[in-house]
Amino acid sequence: MRLPLCWSLALLLLVGGFRVAPASAQPAEEIDFNCERTRLYRGDTLVVDFYSQHDDADLAILNEENRMVLISFKRQPEDKADPMIPRGQFGKMKQVRLATADARGSVMEPWVQGKDAAVLKQPQLIFTKTGNYEVIVGHNLKSPNSEIDVCYLYYFDYPRGRIKRKGPVR
Repeated sequence: MRLPLCWSLALLLLVGGFRVAPASAQPAEEIDFNCERTRLYRGDTLVVDFYSQHDDADLAILNEENRMVLISFKRQPEDKADPMIPRGQFGKMKQVRLATADARGSVMEPWVQGKDAAVLKQPQLIFTKTGNYEVIVGHNLKSPNSEIDVCYLYYFDYPRGRIKRKGPVR
């Protein structure tokens, strides 16, 4: 499903101080991909299959706190981290596999007025809390003018087959 980045980042605008401007360029070609599972548990592996070209594309996950965590991207001098999957390598991959227990990415700091792109922090764990996550693929995700393709999933921060207790254990 193709959505303008500003739609998925509307909540970020409210809680994270993001500024989203309208796109002025021609829309990028849709990137065809699929997430094998839409319900993941701690210890599972997120598998993303690509069916179309995605050269020069970035890969990110919007976490349960609606913070964009970049995994593959074009590094800028102001970034504080390298991509977990180099952009040239990512563009050739037919499948990306991320273990929920140890997948890492760089959290994107909010856009600052007058800046062209956001800055990235040091890598950290992506899957840390139960909640809704989005796998996002697009060109120049650090720009407020990016268009994205999205795959939605729900992550449970406990192992598959274990029932999470809501009250204290006796």
